[in-house]
Amino acid sequence: MTGGDIQPDSPFLVVGLFLDRLSDDEALAKTCRALHDLGASYTGSAWAGPAEPPPFEYVTDLPLRLSDWPVTAPGERQYRVGMSIEDLGTLAVSFGRADPAGGHPVAVMTFLGPYSYPDYWDDEDRAEAVRYRARALAVLRGLCDGLDPLYASVEEEEAVPVPSRLARVETMTPPDFYLADRARSRMGPIPDLFPEAVVEEWRTGVFVSHWLAPAEPVEPPPGAWGTVSRELGRAAAELGWVERRPEH
Repeated sequence: MTGGDIQPDSPFLVVGLFLDRLSDDEALAKTCRALHDLGASYTGSAWAGPAEPPPFEYVTDLPLRLSDWPVTAPGERQYRVGMSIEDLGTLAVSFGRADPAGGHPVAVMTFLGPYSYPDYWDDEDRAEAVRYRARALAVLRGLCDGLDPLYASVEEEEAVPVPSRLARVETMTPPDFYLADRARSRMGPIPDLFPEAVVEEWRTGVFVSHWLAPAEPVEPPPGAWGTVSRELGRAAAELGWVERRPEH
């Protein structure tokens, strides 16, 4: 399917949120409302699909169509919503890869912009990057403070993993991530694993940043995310997520 005005240019910056207390449909709708409260506007386009879908891994596994937003056709619901916000541009608000137990992370995607090729930045690019990352950080914090996800991440091209894949430490190593207090209380001392990170206490959790918050981006230490991933997957299981099958 072509994205119309809900497909940002690639490469993507992805803000991923795992909203463990909400169904998929609620998570997507509440994320859109939270973005609107943060200053985003709706483009008027969405991807529409079946209101009661079969189990799916990616939204593109479903029969979807480009629709006006809001989606009002009988028997359909929204799977991707087009939005736009100052300094970041077009946003695509959709779902990441599924969990076998049911449920998807929400993925807010936008053009990676001046972060695409930092080795080639000139002074103008660097100034643009400062504005871009400040806005991205404000959006991430607003979403985490407002929606209280179990965890969240900022990554290039990848949405935050779901709990079953956290336990297996699959694929991604996010430079920036957020952990809710209810997860962190079941984990070890996370900041000790990331000595060069900027660590901030937010309203309902902790934010660990190598990318958006530091004056200059730094590389996360190799292997540290694996420890966090395993402990976070275990914490999610202790909180009952693995046994839960949210409504679609």
